[in-house]
Amino acid sequence: MNATNIYVPGSGDFCKAIHACDAKRVGNHIFISGQVGVKWGQTMEDFEVLPTYEEQVRQTWLNIKNVLEAAGGAPKDIVQIEQFIVHSEAPDIPFADKVMKIFEIKRELLPDAIPTGSAMGVTHLALPGLMLEIQVEAVVSA
Repeated sequence: MNATNIYVPGSGDFCKAIHACDAKRVGNHIFISGQVGVKWGQTMEDFEVLPTYEEQVRQTWLNIKNVLEAAGGAPKDIVQIEQFIVHSEAPDIPFADKVMKIFEIKRELLPDAIPTGSAMGVTHLALPGLMLEIQVEAVVSA
């Protein structure tokens, strides 16, 4: 079965530079690389890590939607999400509240997405200032 690499403007340049892709479509399955709270410009160097947790969550879901649509999918096709949430014992937002915020904003921006999923607390992500990353798997109806 053929696999198609999916690249979107901005993040696609970053992915190509590290020899990866935004998503891979294999038949009717779409595997989306971890998306983060970054506003991408037109090049790999042109991006902004958003300053607050809520802004990053919102942008992460918008980035997921953008990559999903570029791969020929729709929010209703999302079947699995894995959430990586930067968390420490410092008195910031409680971990459970961070998870609930992710689902609250998903429900607002992608109401047809009803996935299974996992949430993991981590100490760091790939870029300084990132607070969460979400990886997605989708299955497009034949």
